[in-house]
Amino acid sequence: KVEDGKNPSTSSPWSQQWKVLVYDPACRDVISPLITVGRLRENGVTLHMLINSKRDIIPDVPAVYFVLPTKENIDLIVEDCKRQLYDEIYLNF
Repeated sequence: KVEDGKNPSTSSPWSQQWKVLVYDPACRDVISPLITVGRLRENGVTLHMLINSKRDIIPDVPAVYFVLPTKENIDLIVEDCKRQLYDEIYLNF
């Protein structure tokens, strides 16, 4: 439902909060034909990176992981948590 010209999916507090999207190659292939970079930005995703890429600490920003539940991905997520790369994490398998 759109009211006053606003898309409800982009007007919630969650969509206005900056966040990082971390994905693996399989999940990149799922989202790339469905979601444009512009749509990600409308929903507060300021960075999107592969899980196996070198990533720096980004304090005070949550990360949303969209990955397959493989041992390698779990190990990388655990390492990210140990390094405290992000303020919070949200896992989506």
